[in-house]
Amino acid sequence: MNATEESTRWKVAITLAVLGGSAAAMSHSVHRDTPYFMVHELVDDGLARHAGQDVRAHGFVMGGSIVGDDRARSFVLEQGGKRLRVFATGPVPDRFKDQTEIVVTGEIVPAREVVDAAWRLGVALDDDHALVSSGVIMRCTDWRERSPPDGALGFR
Repeated sequence: MNATEESTRWKVAITLAVLGGSAAAMSHSVHRDTPYFMVHELVDDGLARHAGQDVRAHGFVMGGSIVGDDRARSFVLEQGGKRLRVFATGPVPDRFKDQTEIVVTGEIVPAREVVDAAWRLGVALDDDHALVSSGVIMRCTDWRERSPPDGALGFR
């Protein structure tokens, strides 16, 4: 390998390291700066107060509320007796279904901005605001909360 090739390899390696570090820093700052709420906190605080704001909302998918397909879907996120209508596009976790515990990242918007989507999906807008999702993640179940499968510990 000559000096020019080695110099080029070093430049590429340094560039990749800088880009990787920048991407990691940006990802961390996005999550750090996005406020985190339980659904009941958002609703009790007043959704209008958070209109136009990006939030992370934590709750459970209300049973029977999922409508739509892979391109567009809506569901109700509930927690502490409070509910929030969510409109989502794009992928969701494989285990996404009724009663799963999730965290939805997105923007709180006035209901008038999602009337067309609600009509296409055939859902009612029960509140003045909704959450337009930019991402859905599952809450990981703590290993202490799970029951081992039969025979996993060597006995039934």
